Amino acid sequence: MTSEKGRFHINIFSFEAGQKLDDAIFEALWNAIKHQAGSKKTDSKEDKRIEELKLAMTWKKFDHIKKMLNENRIGVCR
Repeated sequence: MTSEKGRFHINIFSFEAGQKLDDAIFEALWNAIKHQAGSKKTDSKEDKRIEELKLAMTWKKFDHIKKMLNENRIGVCR
């Protein structure tokens, strides 16, 4: 995967480090969304947050959702 500037996004995973493979895959996807969303001129911050939220919910990573709530990155619907 490359960025708009042609830079490669590389994630390194080590089985010996005690990290779970599914966590490493999720983190790679999470980082890709963060970097990719900024490259599209039509994407807003809200679109980026929605994509991050969808990914976290799909992977059942509620700690990421909680972090987004604590950082006030998810707006409350009125």
